Amino acid sequence: MASGLKKSRGLRMDAGSYAAWLAIVGVAGIVIVGALGVLNALGVLPIAFDLDDEYTIPAFWSALLLVAFAFEAYRLAQTHEGRPRFRLMVVAGFIVYLSLDELFSIHERIDFHTGVDWQLLYVPLMLAFIWSLWQVAQEMGTRSAETMMIVAGLAAWVVAQFLEALAYSQVIPSMIDLETMSRAEIHEITDSLLYNVMSITEELLEMGGSLILAVAFARAVSRRRAAQH
Repeated sequence: MASGLKKSRGLRMDAGSYAAWLAIVGVAGIVIVGALGVLNALGVLPIAFDLDDEYTIPAFWSALLLVAFAFEAYRLAQTHEGRPRFRLMVVAGFIVYLSLDELFSIHERIDFHTGVDWQLLYVPLMLAFIWSLWQVAQEMGTRSAETMMIVAGLAAWVVAQFLEALAYSQVIPSMIDLETMSRAEIHEITDSLLYNVMSITEELLEMGGSLILAVAFARAVSRRRAAQH
């Protein structure tokens, strides 16, 4: 009995330390790439540190945070059966796609070729994702810390997308051609104080939202596995 209780406490301790480790590393990475992005906007560092470009260090870090979220959703799915597992796999699959989108700017290319805001085109995917996430949150408990973190993470994402839509519709010219313009040309057009403030804030909010969601799911995995033992 005593040994079983000790084992259970050990599992909880390992689980909590893992989620804390993920949070600490994630926050440190966001702070570092954020600082490097600001220095890039000031002209101190090269485009490789641009927060608002593809194939850059910040883009890879942002994608990595999404991968961490997807991995935690997959881990949580392994502790379930039936429909709950399917919903979690939907969440994981959608986040994997978002990580690829973050690296290769798929949504921007779709936006350019269709002439329709990508936010509108993504509505069906987003609805499926939000519905699945809501079902998962209900299972976690509507008043649980994990659910509150999920709400906070989604809120950060929503504000980030609002800023991106505002920046692209009001700040930069609509004639930017992602297919023919070089990265340097696009960077020159978008090199203004207002755009830099909005884009840096947007990117950091996206990263923060991804990290919060990843940590929430890591905590959920830990709590469920501890309960199963």
